[in-house]
Amino acid sequence: MVLDEEASPEEQEYFKKHIENCMPYYEIYSVDKAIKEMIREKCYDREVPKDLIDQIKSKIFQGAE
Repeated sequence: MVLDEEASPEEQEYFKKHIENCMPYYEIYSVDKAIKEMIREKCYDREVPKDLIDQIKSKIFQGAE
């Protein structure tokens, strides 16, 4: 949520304070952020099919269970 800018200001502040004191989370966040930025730069003008988005979300949520 923080990477997607969907978190509330309070959630963003809590997350920021947490990763400042937790190196493993900071490293994960940094890598995830870099990957997201690279994808945004390389694929900014490409449209992703809706069914592909749904398939990816489904796989992500299955892994979270």
